[in-house]
Amino acid sequence: MNTNHHKAVCELCSDIEGTTAARVERVLSRYSMSEDQLTAACEELFSGNDVMGASIGVAALKLTYPERGDDYEELCIRVIEQGCPLLRMYYDGALPAELEHNAVEMLNMIDDAAERQVAGFPLPI
Repeated sequence: MNTNHHKAVCELCSDIEGTTAARVERVLSRYSMSEDQLTAACEELFSGNDVMGASIGVAALKLTYPERGDDYEELCIRVIEQGCPLLRMYYDGALPAELEHNAVEMLNMIDDAAERQVAGFPLPI
């Protein structure tokens, strides 16, 4: 999905002026998008986040890089961004303040699940 489409979704979520229909129209015209493109971007950004997959990747990195240096941090971010478009926006600084709390919670969930895996505990289903 196009990064501008993700920005459009974030703008739509943070815009509080006017009716929902008016806000959607502003975003569609500002980003030259169709309604289908906006819907697809919303679905990808909010439902396409694979927290479990990201936690498995982070756990593998924690086991591979016990020193946790710069390489570890860079790879961790890459693994998380691949699985979670919302966090890609967070790392890019394109996420509105209203959604940052959700991103931090998601990062905490990923890290907690990765720590459990490294410690040998099963993942919650």
